[in-house]
Amino acid sequence: MQLTFEPLENSWFLVAGLIAVLVMSLVWFSPRGLPARRRNTLLMLRVVAAVVLILMLLRPSLVRRDNRPTSATIAIAIDTSRSMTLASGERPADGLLAGIAGGDGEATRWAQQAGVLKRLADELGPTDSESLQLQWIVFDEQGRMLAQAAPGTTDASGTVESLLQSGQPDGRVTDLATGLRAALDAGSSQPLAGVILLSDGTQTVRLSEGAESDAVEDPRAPSRLLAAMGVPLWTVPLGPPSEAVLSRDVAVESLPETYRMFAGNETEVGFEVALRGVAGRPVEVTLQWEPADGPVRTAAERTVQTGQSSETVGVRVPVLAPEPGRYRLTARAEAVDGETILGNNDQVAFVEVSEGGGRVLYLEGSVRLEQTYLRRALRRFPDLQLTYRWIPRDTADQWPIDLGTELSRRRVDVVVLGDLHAAALGDDQLEQLAEAVRSGVALVTLGGEHGYGPGGYADSPLAQVLPVRMNADLRQPPGLPAPPSRSSPAGSGGAGTDAAAVRPGQIERPIRLEPTTAHPVTTIQPSGPGGPTVAEAWQQLPPQPGANQWVSPKVAPGVQVLLADQADAPMMVVGEYGRGRVASLAFDSTWQWWRGGQDEFHRRFWRQLMLWLLSREETDDRSIDLRLDQRRFATSESPSFEASWTRSADTSDGRTPRWTAEIITEDGGVLPVTGQIRPPSSGEAARWNLEGTLPDLPAGFHTLRVSVPDGRGEPASETPPGGSEGEGNSQPRSAEVAFQVIDDTRELAVSQTDHPLLRQLSSLTRDAGGRSYRPDQVDELVEEIQSRQTAARAVVIQRSRLGDGPLSGWILFVLFTASMSFQWWLRRRWGLA
Repeated sequence: MQLTFEPLENSWFLVAGLIAVLVMSLVWFSPRGLPARRRNTLLMLRVVAAVVLILMLLRPSLVRRDNRPTSATIAIAIDTSRSMTLASGERPADGLLAGIAGGDGEATRWAQQAGVLKRLADELGPTDSESLQLQWIVFDEQGRMLAQAAPGTTDASGTVESLLQSGQPDGRVTDLATGLRAALDAGSSQPLAGVILLSDGTQTVRLSEGAESDAVEDPRAPSRLLAAMGVPLWTVPLGPPSEAVLSRDVAVESLPETYRMFAGNETEVGFEVALRGVAGRPVEVTLQWEPADGPVRTAAERTVQTGQSSETVGVRVPVLAPEPGRYRLTARAEAVDGETILGNNDQVAFVEVSEGGGRVLYLEGSVRLEQTYLRRALRRFPDLQLTYRWIPRDTADQWPIDLGTELSRRRVDVVVLGDLHAAALGDDQLEQLAEAVRSGVALVTLGGEHGYGPGGYADSPLAQVLPVRMNADLRQPPGLPAPPSRSSPAGSGGAGTDAAAVRPGQIERPIRLEPTTAHPVTTIQPSGPGGPTVAEAWQQLPPQPGANQWVSPKVAPGVQVLLADQADAPMMVVGEYGRGRVASLAFDSTWQWWRGGQDEFHRRFWRQLMLWLLSREETDDRSIDLRLDQRRFATSESPSFEASWTRSADTSDGRTPRWTAEIITEDGGVLPVTGQIRPPSSGEAARWNLEGTLPDLPAGFHTLRVSVPDGRGEPASETPPGGSEGEGNSQPRSAEVAFQVIDDTRELAVSQTDHPLLRQLSSLTRDAGGRSYRPDQVDELVEEIQSRQTAARAVVIQRSRLGDGPLSGWILFVLFTASMSFQWWLRRRWGLA
């Protein structure tokens, strides 16, 4: 017990000053001329009142300190993933769930965990302490609070028995971080005395289909947080030690689900090969085309190898797309001796190869080498029909020229604008071209002294179509050569001119093009496998003598910078406008690649650019657009799909179309699929949508088919109500999407445990007392918990301050008012007031 004072306003100087004033008042105003007895009586009453005031200024307190046992929580995290049904490496023991066994009579890890939990419940449950709470947590891919049991009751044993007798664990994957995070949440309302984590330690969440590696938390992060809080983590590794199991596994991972390719186009296919236990051994990896009908063909072969016991190797393979059609592209790694898990040795991507044909209209304003070699490159492909139109500058007095119907969607698929002033076409035809792009026509714009800003396109209707922002102040008069801004060395040139002068809006220095992102247009390896990489192939090209200068690329969905120069200035930007694709090139001297010996690269570049521009999601307004969220998913997942259909104006009567959705299974069976029809919005009078979710399906390759009648929305075999005979009986339109359902057994496939990871997690909390215990060391763990609970005490401080309580407050009030009141009464009686 300790006496302390808390002066008014926490200032001794203020209190000392007030006491001095109070004492001086007592002396100065002392009654005079009275008998000694009366004077002493009044003085005594004033002293009592002064003492009360002084006590109120000093506020004395009595402080008591006491050490008491603290209340805390022990969080017990229990692994309920499917791997707990695998063998533990131990023989079944007597007790709870002793009859559950794995292969060769071994007890399962679930039974092994049951024995540990039963022991913990029996030893920590019946105790006289009321300050220890047991928080039970179960986790697999998610962590969940199971129950909280207070010692001294039978709730602990009852909770464990209820959990273990409820059935086999069915968690799809294991995520240790979720269990630790749930344990941290258990300490949000009460201090954590410790965390017990029971698991085999294998993080299969990283192997689950559809899981992004950057979305999976490292279990070391919550362990470090426990260490920072001073909370020990006690791990109990289950199953056979990983050191005792020789595991070999080769797995193909991270192959994209879908590809869209064009016949004759080269596309880079990327995936990863996880190698485990095959250090120093080469593993053959093949890519194979599997058509719907026809023999399987090998697309590429690679060999991967690692010198480490476990490593994931990235593989990038350029493949040439076959003839148009739908394919499965399978990446398969050969099985190695001693490998027991073969289901992960391959992955499948769904590929749609489209025709590369199209009609190209090339409009040029000056005769130059670029158009000569561009036409030569495109004419080598018979599926590209090229129409070249030269509009001489000396005919500017007759501009704008009349192109008739050449800019309509039905007449042309791709429009290429060379070094041509905007005035040559006029605003009306540029507006027609913009509308054609919005409807699906592709557009390519090249550099030149009369291109972009100098050509007047910044103020034209085409400005909204191009993916770049241009400078309108650079506009030059049509038909006349652009005046040079300053001289440059002879031969340096600029985009679109051989003159030794710098034109407005031009970059005068030599430019080396560098790809900025992986894209079907710029992914070019003309030498094939074993040759230079994509970046090296671009570096080997002759530099461009100059280029146009833009203000900046637009910030809009779909806009991408594909090529830049050595100063990071954008040189090629692609984007979308409505349903059409647009590519803007700041340079116009790709012919130098041809002359520099890179003719194959030159042809491949223009070929792939044209094929990318010709990619259209719908070739018919009345076709069905079918989209599936996932094309490769596990049996436990049910992705959704959406189908949309635009009904033509001559068949639209406002009635709801009768959609048909069904799944054709791998064995030829048909399963109906229900969906919800969404009618057109006010702005889309003829656009209908069907949305639904796939049902549970067995593992294998299946196909989703959605059909809708082509007439009035009624089946072909029936006459629509209120309609005439023959109305609406055309064949229904349909769309199909193939997909793969994967047997969700990754948790069971990874039989090897990861005890070192569990030991590492507990070692992170070593300073707080963290440690890893074997299942046969549970008694030591119980002793550690009980000793920590006995030693855990909290300091309790009790403070009693004069005047805070009702009793002391009333006493001071009565003393002060009584003394002052009695003094006033005496002064009145004695005639002093």
